[in-house]
Amino acid sequence: MRPHHRIASLALATLALAACSDRPSPLAPDAQTPAGVSAKTASGTVLLIPTSGTVEYTEGLLGELGGVGTTGTFSGAYSISGFSVDGGQLVAAVSRSLTFYDAAGNAIGSLPEQSPGNVPISVSGSCQAIQLQFGQSLNISLLGLNFHLDPVVYELTPEAGPGSAGGIVLCAIANLLDGGTLDADGLEKLAKLLNLMLVLY
Repeated sequence: MRPHHRIASLALATLALAACSDRPSPLAPDAQTPAGVSAKTASGTVLLIPTSGTVEYTEGLLGELGGVGTTGTFSGAYSISGFSVDGGQLVAAVSRSLTFYDAAGNAIGSLPEQSPGNVPISVSGSCQAIQLQFGQSLNISLLGLNFHLDPVVYELTPEAGPGSAGGIVLCAIANLLDGGTLDADGLEKLAKLLNLMLVLY
């Protein structure tokens, strides 16, 4: 997340635009966001995983907008655009965007979406469901706010009905994992199956 100055300038520009807008945010803190949604983009299919939590406003522009010393909320999404093997480890291309709200639930600004970065990911499960876990527990202080991000655990389940394409791929992933620790070839196969699952989901 460096250099800090570049992040700060981008975020402040976005926050200024949000502060001048009277339009309601499409992601209110109490919005009924699906557990996970696939979306088509110009570069392919991405898996959108929602995230939310509380934020403490301390100083600066966000502190003034949210109320210094008050606690608000944030919501947003992680976007997974693909899986690969990097340095002998399974990784996912993940980006994140967040919107912040004051104590009354009014949107006061957002941090711009980051470019996808490779994040280590672990995979477990069975033919009934595959669990993806990535990220780490983080306490972040930035631009006059303090907030906490938990590791993300997301569950992929097969489509309804026997013999569905998604179910077949999920079972192929589960069978591959049953073999124990994967070597380089096994990791490459796992990444290809996960990318196929991303398209089918």
